[in-house]
Amino acid sequence: MISGSWTSGAASAQIIPASRYRDILTIQLHTAKGTVCFGFGTDAVIDASVLIVSPGDSITVRGHIARQAVYALGALGGGAYQEGDLSLNMGDAPL
Repeated sequence: MISGSWTSGAASAQIIPASRYRDILTIQLHTAKGTVCFGFGTDAVIDASVLIVSPGDSITVRGHIARQAVYALGALGGGAYQEGDLSLNMGDAPL
């Protein structure tokens, strides 16, 4: 599996290149000043693209969508991605 990090800014920019061998892609938001929009195979557009709102949230895509380049738009956003099958298990933090 391949993994990496990404950052976004005020304009849509490619954060993950296309790969014809990728079948599953998970993208997680770590930090953001606001929300981050994602475009698959096309530029990210406000109010017309997939939106991740809170740090810790993630999206998983499969098949032909996972193989496309990914673009992000959002002020001071950043996170990580993982290619391949992945399950995230989030538990309550101890008090």
